[in-house]
Amino acid sequence: MKHKKEFIIGTIGIFMIVLGLFLTSSALYEDVNKKEDENSLEEEQLKVGDELIDLKTYRVDQSFFINMPNSFITLDEATLKANYPNNDRPELVFQNTDNSTHVFVTTTNIAMADTDLQAYLDQQVQSLQEGTIESGLYTSNDKTFARWERRDQDPAGYYRDTRYFTFDDKLVIVEFNTLLTQEEEWKDVKDAILDSISFTEEQAKNNL
Repeated sequence: MKHKKEFIIGTIGIFMIVLGLFLTSSALYEDVNKKEDENSLEEEQLKVGDELIDLKTYRVDQSFFINMPNSFITLDEATLKANYPNNDRPELVFQNTDNSTHVFVTTTNIAMADTDLQAYLDQQVQSLQEGTIESGLYTSNDKTFARWERRDQDPAGYYRDTRYFTFDDKLVIVEFNTLLTQEEEWKDVKDAILDSISFTEEQAKNNL
């Protein structure tokens, strides 16, 4: 009887040790997964400094889609005319609250085919002053785009990333610009905006 009792106590002790190890390992596993999920969520979130950036999809003239930060304001027609009095002013201007970062959208009447984009891009780059970082063609959402990046020579100037594409055989221009001092902190948001240009609701949904 004594040996039987000792056996039962020993078995219960082993069971409790195994159970404790299992619960500890489960807790550690859940903690690791929780931290990985939190890190993954943090990596997916767009930030400028400490500000979280939420994107919203806009449809421009029933022609194409683009994502824009919710915090950006859209200039009304009166403000556009006041700020850009010439005839070739942008059709849409989105800007942040302190007016240091902008997205210009211009739908032109310039006849353009995809096959003309390289020559047009070369012409634009040649007309620019020093500061062009890179330029070239690329394909996104089954469409050909031309782009150039440029930094102003003045340290107080702007960084610009400009995209060209065609719609209904007309040239469309989308430019992102921000102060040179803010280029790095806006980089991920800038890419999210310009790379979101799309032409169907399905593409727009996948880009958001």
